[in-house]
Amino acid sequence: MKEEKSGFQNVIHNVYNLWCFICLYLLGAYYVIIELNRKFGFINKVKTFDVDSVITNSLEGRVCIITGGGRGIGWETARSLIKKGYHVIVTSSAKPGSQLDALKAKLSPQVDGYSGKLDIWHLELSSLTSVIEFIKKFRGSGLGLNLLINNAGIMFAPFALTEDGFESHLSINYLGHCLLIWAFLPILNETGFKSRNLSRIVNVSSSTHYARNLRLDDLNGLKLYSPYHAYAQSKLAQIMFTFKLHRYLNEKGSYDLVTVNSVHPGVAKTALYEHVWWVQLFPSLASMVFRTPKEGAETVLYAALSPEVDGVGGKYFEDCAIVRASKYSYDESKQEELWSTTRSLLKPWLEQVEINAS
Repeated sequence: MKEEKSGFQNVIHNVYNLWCFICLYLLGAYYVIIELNRKFGFINKVKTFDVDSVITNSLEGRVCIITGGGRGIGWETARSLIKKGYHVIVTSSAKPGSQLDALKAKLSPQVDGYSGKLDIWHLELSSLTSVIEFIKKFRGSGLGLNLLINNAGIMFAPFALTEDGFESHLSINYLGHCLLIWAFLPILNETGFKSRNLSRIVNVSSSTHYARNLRLDDLNGLKLYSPYHAYAQSKLAQIMFTFKLHRYLNEKGSYDLVTVNSVHPGVAKTALYEHVWWVQLFPSLASMVFRTPKEGAETVLYAALSPEVDGVGGKYFEDCAIVRASKYSYDESKQEELWSTTRSLLKPWLEQVEINAS
């Protein structure tokens, strides 16, 4: 009887995983067309964002944290900010040591005119203890915070639970970033007041959110798991959290100098695609179709720096423009449920850094 039930569960699991795969890859095919249109302009010209031509003044003295900024889109974003004078703290899950020197060596101030500063701090988003340590380190630094870019993530990874008992996509892509946001809201707001410029939070999400809904009764995928659903769900959660946080900031009143938005950076060829089978089999095809990491950073930088976004919050961006997210993501009752569930899941760690996120 147990074996028959186990066999039946395996069938259900495989069917569910196949369905999620189909949903995301059909959506992916649509976004490949978007990428081809971006390259060749078949339908219309896509809006782009050139930092140097739009931001002509120095941003020296401003501070930014970019999670997962040691490679790909995060690194290209960091480079642009440092060039404009930002003090950028890039987080990395790699062990401290040679990576710091290797990344810093990529910056050539004398040649490329970088006027800012780069620091690389250890942060493992799959460990909320590591997140707490990072929070305490930054709080103790005495630095302000003008910009928080939550960029780190994993995609389509096999099922794994973190040391805290959370599914890996949920922890790395979503929960760890929520903890950072709640912890840094007071600093972001204070910095906005001192600098007389609104501080900004940018959550780097994904268009895959269109293909899935939340499974609020099984966020960790313990009953039914698909890596495709897990990734899309974590990105949908980011967007819904963004919408709810925007209302929270407005209703709370004490954080009115902070804005929050989410972005889809486009389909860029980065290490994020290490679990995507066809990208691994046909890397040249992926390079031809996908945008570069530098191109992928454009919408992130647009949400982070553009004067057009000053004072704008609670929006979802693609290709440097506000677009509609999925219908499900705007369901305020689901947003409230997610907010409450997130706060409940993170309660032990919120208490460690004395955060009241009610």
